[in-house]
Amino acid sequence: MAWLEIILYLTVAILLALLVFAFTRRNNFLSPLYVLMVLAVLVYILGYTRELSSHSVEEAVFWIKLEYFGIPFHSLFWFLLTYRLCYGKSLSFPVMLAVCIIPILTLFAVVTNEYHHLFYTNISILQISGITLTQFGRGPLYYLHVVYADFLIVLGLAMIARQLRKTGKVLHSVLFWMALGVVIEIVLEPVYLLGFSPHNIDLMAFGFFGAVICQGVAVYRFDFLRSDDLVKDIIFSNIKEGLLVLDKKDRISDFNRTAQQ
Repeated sequence: MAWLEIILYLTVAILLALLVFAFTRRNNFLSPLYVLMVLAVLVYILGYTRELSSHSVEEAVFWIKLEYFGIPFHSLFWFLLTYRLCYGKSLSFPVMLAVCIIPILTLFAVVTNEYHHLFYTNISILQISGITLTQFGRGPLYYLHVVYADFLIVLGLAMIARQLRKTGKVLHSVLFWMALGVVIEIVLEPVYLLGFSPHNIDLMAFGFFGAVICQGVAVYRFDFLRSDDLVKDIIFSNIKEGLLVLDKKDRISDFNRTAQQ
């Protein structure tokens, strides 16, 4: 199954490229959350790549624990980034702390799972064609993690859908590609959770491959980490009053959604 590793390493390469690019735009108000989101996915992909080459249950468990230093926070940072992208501001500090509780609880549950088995009820490994695939029973905290992560993603998609109706061309394109990337992830998730994935291969790891390509389009094609037009679109789309922009000849050159109505 060399193709599994090829896809994972390609994903890592794209993530590293996105991380370097985001660092060059580190003064942008979106960059910190974007960097954290990319790091979360990178930690997960690297951990899963090493999990596939494990030689024992103990080694596989070690890499699974590493993965959860990233994966619970992916949906969190994606939600926070989407909120900031859609509304041009951050959540209040108390609300931000509240949305962080479940991801932190998830990480703690995985790291301490051998003492309570509330996340994974049992873990074993299956070796096929030189690849180690982890088999496990899912406990209640696992499903809490999945439901909460999906809730944040769906909430973010709802915000994007709302903004798509009233944004300018640049922000519209960025939101579309960011949404498409996360949709690829969540479409593959039920296949994995319902047991249709061959040998319990974690399809989410490969969903990220499509997701990072979509993010690459948003970052490189539309430069959403630096674009002045994007900032203008965010401001325009969130002003409740009607706003018209006139050129030097007093002709309308731009307007927001409220003014259009």
